[in-house]
Amino acid sequence: MPSVPRSVQDPLTSSEINIGGTLNVILAARDEGTQRVVFASSSPVYGDAPGFPRVETQATSPLAPYAVSKLAAEQFCRVAHIVYGWRPTRCGTSTCSVAGRTRSRSTAR
Repeated sequence: MPSVPRSVQDPLTSSEINIGGTLNVILAARDEGTQRVVFASSSPVYGDAPGFPRVETQATSPLAPYAVSKLAAEQFCRVAHIVYGWRPTRCGTSTCSVAGRTRSRSTAR
């Protein structure tokens, strides 16, 4: 449910999709012996923080249920990296880093 306004109307569905869906992928990957999961985050996790482009070192401050659910999903991915020993791979809001290569959103594939 990639919509901040829809998540305000229906926060439970937004959370089930973003958090539950991410956990389903993590558990399936773990069960299959996968070493990497790519997670796409979203800029609303930073709230109204100034500055563009967003950078992953910025403090998070979600202001809507959608953003809270994306941030929770990010944290589940971080924990999976720690407990399952996976290599971290994350697509952020304006860049995507996979296997050490970073590309802008317009060129990420």
